[in-house]
Amino acid sequence: MKYSAKRNAHGSTPSYVDRDSLTPPLHLYTGSGVYKDAGSGGYATMWTFGQFKTQFGRDWNNDVVVAAINGDWDANGRQVTSVRVTPSGNRIDVMFDGKNTAPIRVNWAVMWRG
Repeated sequence: MKYSAKRNAHGSTPSYVDRDSLTPPLHLYTGSGVYKDAGSGGYATMWTFGQFKTQFGRDWNNDVVVAAINGDWDANGRQVTSVRVTPSGNRIDVMFDGKNTAPIRVNWAVMWRG
């Protein structure tokens, strides 16, 4: 069993909770990819829904969280602002703070419980 400290309602004396009995397991995958703007300005496709299923062994669903950051600021100073899901386009995109004409390394984390 794994235990973690949890503060009581007053924020002082820690009590201990069996984490394994309270939550399903966390699936966490990390990686990196080099992407280029899709042409319309400000985003690049990280995965289509089909590619996501192949890589992570499950369909995309709203319980999945994707986080992304610029993995090499010296090579490309564009900021990664967010990740979006476009169900109509069947894809997951990384968003930039403007049009990105050069390749950019993006470090990412994909996670879900269950």
